[in-house]
Amino acid sequence: MYYADLSLPNPSPVQLLAGFDIPAAMVFKDSVLYIAKALGNRISSVDLKQTPLVRNTFVGGITKPVGMTLNGNFLYIAGASEVVKVDINQPNPSATVVVSGLSGSRQVAFDGIDMYIAQVGNSQAGQGKISKLQIGQPSFSVLGSVCSNTMPTNLGGASPTGGTYSGPGVTNNGNGETFTFNPAAAGGAGTYTITYTATNGNTATTTLTVAEAPVVSVSTDGSIPLDFGTVPILDGSPAGGTYSGPGVLPGNLFDPYLAGVGIFTITYTYTATNGCSGSDSFIVTVMPGANDACDGATSIDNLLGGALNVPQVSTEFNNTGYTTAGDPTTGYDCFVDQGGSSLEHTLWYTFVGDGSKYRIRSVNCNNATPYNDDTQVAIYAGACNSLSPVACNDDENGAAQVYNISVEVATQAGIAYRMLVDGYDGKEGRFCLEVTRLGLSAVIDISQTNIQVFPNPTEGEIQLRNVTAEMVEVFDNMGRLVLSEVNPGSNLDISQTAAGVYFLKIYADGQVYSTKVVKQ
Repeated sequence: MYYADLSLPNPSPVQLLAGFDIPAAMVFKDSVLYIAKALGNRISSVDLKQTPLVRNTFVGGITKPVGMTLNGNFLYIAGASEVVKVDINQPNPSATVVVSGLSGSRQVAFDGIDMYIAQVGNSQAGQGKISKLQIGQPSFSVLGSVCSNTMPTNLGGASPTGGTYSGPGVTNNGNGETFTFNPAAAGGAGTYTITYTATNGNTATTTLTVAEAPVVSVSTDGSIPLDFGTVPILDGSPAGGTYSGPGVLPGNLFDPYLAGVGIFTITYTYTATNGCSGSDSFIVTVMPGANDACDGATSIDNLLGGALNVPQVSTEFNNTGYTTAGDPTTGYDCFVDQGGSSLEHTLWYTFVGDGSKYRIRSVNCNNATPYNDDTQVAIYAGACNSLSPVACNDDENGAAQVYNISVEVATQAGIAYRMLVDGYDGKEGRFCLEVTRLGLSAVIDISQTNIQVFPNPTEGEIQLRNVTAEMVEVFDNMGRLVLSEVNPGSNLDISQTAAGVYFLKIYADGQVYSTKVVKQ
């Protein structure tokens, strides 16, 4: 058996199946190919939707079937001396004789209620003939069942075709072959009699069963933060169904990262033992996570303080749907978005410096799809309402088409930093942060020197020993500059500041030193 794509300019056949013993005729309906096997005295069937293709014996006991036609749901087969019909709608079909006593029947065809039969006679020249047989009584097979929540439009299958259908919930389609059935109009679940009236006025009846569809419900609409993590969906009723929609994973799990920020319809479908299904839907709103703004920045302090040159990698982040509300207007001048530096979908992070120098990169840690491989970063010191730009990076190596961020920052001990990560030109997707400790920063903690600051705690007056300061800057624990003294020498007065923890930045002899003091 071969098939050919007739849409091609020069189609050529491709073999589908082999090993047939003289396939004499074929007909096709609803993806099933019916094949008459003359030497095998049977009809085979092949469902073309199956993979691999399998030949099955559809009906046997037919002597030398060499011609077939399909009329309604009935397969009419011309055998050696008779024409039989088979209801293809039956699970275990059998052949019924339509007419016998023929001389080598070869093919059948229909014109209304008339059947035309080709016969070869005694195989001598001039002995062949065409006969006509009027089918007085139509045939109508059992239609099986439909579900109460469906409205099938292609029911029918009575033969000879050309008549009309009637009955509870029935709308005749006018094509002589099919009807539409409305279970609700028929009366809901139950068994109904459907009547077929042929063109000669004769009728045939069959039954159609309406099976009750399950009543399915899910919870009311809800919302979830983007960074909440994967959660189970367990409230569908009846239990045992499946969920589908954006962000839904096997096992009835919902992943807000997979869905992204937005409003999504999730559908729950349940199939009952009678084969009928029902569904219900709800709306889930995925909201941007806490780190959509500076004041909700996610701490990455756990990535700092590692061994030298050993990267520390975060969990996965996703900037899909994040906004720029409240973001700064400076500090990202290195961004090279089309049309100029801009922010579109920013994530915010925070960390406290420890006096070390770090390299921060964005990486693909989970084979993420979509992976945001073109990120941009800006780092600031200080509180959200008084950010001071520290570092900026657009590409790790643009010349080599490596577009993830890679930025180095020399931290000051105790200083709070804020970091925003954006996608180039509005790019969204998933990524992880990789933080590598490179060594000490240019700012030297006085614990590594003989410099002393006392008393500590202090009520205001501070003495600097073993250093003559050219300038001292005082920062609060939010990284805000609260005092700056030029050439204070060995004395500093912070009595005007409120009680709390402060960080000193001491400039002397071309070096920068830092330490922490407590004001009582």
